[in-house]
Amino acid sequence: MISKDIDIGRIIVTDAAFGHVTAGDKKMTKRFGTLGIKTKDITAMTQVHGSHIEYAGGSGIQLMDGTDGLWTNKPKILIYTKTADCVPILLWSKKEEIIVALHCGWRGFLAGIIQSFSSLCQEQVWDHQTFQAFLGPHLRERHFEVQQDFIDLLPKEKTHLLKKRGKKQHFAMTQGVMETLSCIGIDQVEDCEIDTFDNPEYFSYRSWSQLPDEKRGERYSTFASAILMSL
Repeated sequence: MISKDIDIGRIIVTDAAFGHVTAGDKKMTKRFGTLGIKTKDITAMTQVHGSHIEYAGGSGIQLMDGTDGLWTNKPKILIYTKTADCVPILLWSKKEEIIVALHCGWRGFLAGIIQSFSSLCQEQVWDHQTFQAFLGPHLRERHFEVQQDFIDLLPKEKTHLLKKRGKKQHFAMTQGVMETLSCIGIDQVEDCEIDTFDNPEYFSYRSWSQLPDEKRGERYSTFASAILMSL
């Protein structure tokens, strides 16, 4: 588990001991309570690998449909993204008193989920440069092998993220996220540097799918990367 105090509140990334995460789970108040998170207001999302971002302002256990980003300006509301190889991006600004959770898989990355956050900043008149970011566990370049069908989807400006390893092509997702955040003015970025593929504490769908059937066993399919504002 990752537990990190930030200047506006707290970040939690659940692990294997916490178990399977389902968006909208009515028991999440109790489950997060075991980690020291004392709130009854928790919002998750039905993720679709897109670029839409929704406001989270409701009470109790909330589930936002068809979105890959949440933001709130209300203290004591925990928001989270669930992932199993995609990049969880948690952002916050003490000056603006805003927290954000983004689900950034390669589809969402290419769809512009980070650029959608930039547009939201402009709409809400937030200063991009006051935001900090935390990247949770995700699939790293050395295990992110891609095939021609993936390569064909990449716009020209993203092809530099393809890295040849022997005869195989790999995708540098972390680099792409860091570059895009920097392009919108966010340079205070902490990367946990955990690769889901080879760390059993954080489930990797790619790693699991490559195991022979007899070795797969029971699995938990996602973990949560959560942020809570306590101002």
